Amino acid sequence: MKKLCIEFAEKAASAGIVGPDPPVVGAATDRGIVWNRADSRTPLLEKLFSLPHVNGLFFSMPGEPYATIMNSLAAMPAHALFPKDWETRVYFHDIPIVHSFRPDHIVSALTTRKSAIVPGEGIITVSDHPPKMAYVYYSSVCFALFIKFFADYLDNCSRQCEPFVDKSVFHRIRELLQQPATGPFYLRPGPLSSEKQIHAAICEAGKRIIDNGLVDSCQGNISYRYGSSLAITCAGAHLDELAGNIIACPLDKRLNASFGASSELPVHRAIAANTPYRAIIHSHPKFAVILSMDCSRYECTQPDHCYTTCSIPRTIGDIPVVSGEGGSGPHSISATVPPALGEYPAAIVYGHGLFTVGNDDFCTPFNKLVEIENYCRKEYFRRVNERINKKNDY
Repeated sequence: MKKLCIEFAEKAASAGIVGPDPPVVGAATDRGIVWNRADSRTPLLEKLFSLPHVNGLFFSMPGEPYATIMNSLAAMPAHALFPKDWETRVYFHDIPIVHSFRPDHIVSALTTRKSAIVPGEGIITVSDHPPKMAYVYYSSVCFALFIKFFADYLDNCSRQCEPFVDKSVFHRIRELLQQPATGPFYLRPGPLSSEKQIHAAICEAGKRIIDNGLVDSCQGNISYRYGSSLAITCAGAHLDELAGNIIACPLDKRLNASFGASSELPVHRAIAANTPYRAIIHSHPKFAVILSMDCSRYECTQPDHCYTTCSIPRTIGDIPVVSGEGGSGPHSISATVPPALGEYPAAIVYGHGLFTVGNDDFCTPFNKLVEIENYCRKEYFRRVNERINKKNDY
């Protein structure tokens, strides 16, 4: 188990989501708590394992720009942060802020939550499955903080009120952003006619997504239709470690044999069954997610249901934006995404991410992913500048 703790600490470092000091990763075993390394804070953190749902723990000061974002958001007068992205709704509900590195305060915050922020110290996440899910939650908190920071800043500009951080902080964070990927990229050409070719192509696409900094390794799933089956990545699979994490599922949802598949299987099935596309990439590129939530309809009577039942057609450039929740019901993304792919090989889901598709291989969906995220990034800063200039005209 200690080996796994070390592995996920190293994975976080390679992903750039932890600071220069190595993270502290712990796991409960039959012989007690094991840690990836010695640290003066482990006696305090060990008290969290008294909680019934805690078998794994991940603690670190995040790397930049996440550290500056975290401390900027935590400086606001609130007991918790309420990001609106899909992952926060599913995993966290909210992210408590603990203003003291005291065991009783931290235990209290994590009694009913999977994560907490300690300003100036870092992010703590806990899970019942050590230590993988604690790492996944840590990655998801970094993602949620990034989305909330940039979405709230744009919203403040839109409402012509003062931003919650000084403009110089915003520009410093902007300068810390990773440079965008540049293409075109050439991936294994299709059509893919054997299971071996399909698995190799899925693995290549996943690794390219991570290598180009488009998402963290936990954030996405990939599939390819062949015959009456769909090859899809497994639940919880890391996109840069897909070998052995791809399974075949029947396209007919009435047939079982889909145990272990990604939770997004219903929408992948729906796309494969209702469109001509065979290759599907779903990912969570940050600026596409941020812009999906940018809406100027302040008079909306159901602002808390934007992500499920918004009936207003929306686009970002030429890219359709749809609402929808998980599963396969009438308001699910299984129902909303396939029709949106009728005229354009991509669709953005409110607060959730991007689906890109291709006829025979992953070359088109991967390049569309890069193109759309780069467009959304430029469009985001264009909207910020436009709204700041408009405010200054008053």
